[in-house]
Amino acid sequence: MERNKIKRGMLILASIMLYFALLNMLSRFRGGADWGTSPLVMVGAVGFFLCMLFSTKTQSDKRTKDFNTAESLFSQRAETNIKKIIYIYLVAYAFLILAVNSIHAPMPIGEWDDYSLPIASILTGHNFEISSADVLAHKELFPNWADYIDSYYLTGFYTQNGEELTWYFPIYSLVCIPFVMLLQILHQPTEYAFIFTNTAVLMLALVFVYRFLKVNSSKKLLMILMLSIHPIIFYIGWASAEVLIYSLLVLAMTCWYNKWFKRAALSISVAGMLNSTILSVGIIMIISYLVRLLKSRNTTTGILRFVQMNMFQIIEYGMCYTLGLIPFVYNYVNTGNFSLQIAYGFTNGTESTFSRFLSYLFDLNYGYFPYFPSLLVLAVILLAASFFVRKWSFWELILMFLLNTYMFSFMVHINCGQSGIARYNAWCSTILIFAICLYFDEIISKKYWRIATMASMCIGIVMSGCIVLRYGLYMANRTSYVQMTPIAQYALDKFPALYNPLHSTFNSRTTGVDGGYLYDTPIIYTAEDGYIRKILATSEDAEQLLNSYISCEDEKWFVNQVENLTEKESYISVPQSYRLEKCKQYKLGETILFDADHFNAGDYIVSGMSHPEEWGTWTDGNEVILKFQTESSAERLHGKIICGVFGEMQSVKVYVNGLCVYDTPATGNPIEFDFNNPGEKKLIELVIELPDAISPKELSQSEDLRKLSLAVQSIIITD
Repeated sequence: MERNKIKRGMLILASIMLYFALLNMLSRFRGGADWGTSPLVMVGAVGFFLCMLFSTKTQSDKRTKDFNTAESLFSQRAETNIKKIIYIYLVAYAFLILAVNSIHAPMPIGEWDDYSLPIASILTGHNFEISSADVLAHKELFPNWADYIDSYYLTGFYTQNGEELTWYFPIYSLVCIPFVMLLQILHQPTEYAFIFTNTAVLMLALVFVYRFLKVNSSKKLLMILMLSIHPIIFYIGWASAEVLIYSLLVLAMTCWYNKWFKRAALSISVAGMLNSTILSVGIIMIISYLVRLLKSRNTTTGILRFVQMNMFQIIEYGMCYTLGLIPFVYNYVNTGNFSLQIAYGFTNGTESTFSRFLSYLFDLNYGYFPYFPSLLVLAVILLAASFFVRKWSFWELILMFLLNTYMFSFMVHINCGQSGIARYNAWCSTILIFAICLYFDEIISKKYWRIATMASMCIGIVMSGCIVLRYGLYMANRTSYVQMTPIAQYALDKFPALYNPLHSTFNSRTTGVDGGYLYDTPIIYTAEDGYIRKILATSEDAEQLLNSYISCEDEKWFVNQVENLTEKESYISVPQSYRLEKCKQYKLGETILFDADHFNAGDYIVSGMSHPEEWGTWTDGNEVILKFQTESSAERLHGKIICGVFGEMQSVKVYVNGLCVYDTPATGNPIEFDFNNPGEKKLIELVIELPDAISPKELSQSEDLRKLSLAVQSIIITD
């Protein structure tokens, strides 16, 4: 026994040293400074936690043998080997997510101020409300974020003392405080406390599954892979509660499957303090608990008598959910409103709750479907099969999943800040994973169908992992929540009729604006090849569409599509073969303006420009395309672009209908060029190549992902 403890201790120590060396190597490779001891301390804490858990004997392994009703596919030796694999995987996984997130400086993203300000308030004022003194304390506590906190945005609801409330009850803030204090003691950047907290609670949840879930080791391995190779990775770097909610739901589902009903209720209750929609899961749990209790009744005992006999047990179970009611009471006492979100109007929108529900399920930008297509398909199949074998436990979990998704669909801000997947979906998907993984072999009796089901889940893990890697392990940093994700972009470019998102989502992701709930039609999506794939419009836009766009292959088809538009907004999906492109009539000498107040450039821009701002519009990418036609018969035309540059200088090439007419670095002076006029009402394609375009994020200046080059103010064409 002592020898095993020594071996474990040496393993943990060696792992810490390995991680520390790897972290410093990666940091120096990226050109950063020595990261000091804060990551080392965190790994030490995680290592100590893992060591204690793995070296302490529990009864979970014995319970697994007693409660595992599935067919045994492995020998006892194989079971032991799988446990070792899980152990090694968990340690390696902890190191990986710590390394990926620690080599980046923490950035204030999302609702970071709602979670970081209460930490300052609790540590200095010993309360949850935010005052001006707490803002000053925040600057001292998180000095690297001091420049950002002055523009904090909270609820606008105040206590009688004039202190402002945050949107969320500060459970996550309380959980982060130990790491904040530890980093303070060690004189290390306290901003890393959020990354360390998220990593710690996620690893705690995965280890809890490994130690206590009452299934065989092979199923534990499958479960842990599905829970860890998961888009929740995107939120490790956020100063936000998503990972904590995810971990609490993992604990709750594990306890529920083990029939530890009170522990499951407590986990759901605490998660409900962070997001009240999660309490809907508790409703299903309460109904299920009461039904199970009544089923245990002796037929000779009346229902009322049985309830009286078990009243204390029922009340004791119900009391486990009271924690989830604390935020409602707290908000009501301070503001007279039970829910600040409802009071603010976040449940009032133009799109229906059911349409948002379907989008959360299937949308290619933020829905479940891109990450868990096999699970959604299996859920439908297993629901039908479980009805015949009367496996109602599976129905319970699916109802929890669907009800919770429907409840947060009441919130209208579906196009809010997110990384790769909607924040709500990131944690609610836990329930779907548990439902499929735990019950498929209890519903399906034939061995080859079980194998096929497991194979589809394994394929799903690989697919999810590939998407996570493609989008970026660190906060999905290769995507933006105001741009189409690679999957959505591929669908629109290749099969536009198959993807019909919410109109607000289409507007937000096409025009690059947050929310996107207020807009004017038409809204045009242009593929990378410069041709239009999708249009959101009404019959009022018909004249504009016909005057501004032409089909290179079948003009009659496009005319018919436009004539079929009604007063209600609808999509026109344009197949690749029709090659629809923008080609608006341009009057020579008229200034094309790019500033927000006078913006008219949208009539000519095909691709490559960001959203208009007060001064003008940034280019976004390595190429800008504008298309138009004129009624001029002049042989030569002259172009002039008034613009600034990102940085000191940008390489610029200008092409007109494929011929290079300008090739000189831009420094902020006007770009002028002459070109041949193709003729009256002939297409003029203006292409600006910008090989030096780069994003502020790549330069570590901000989180802006746009690849900036020219700050365009106006363009004018003359003869």
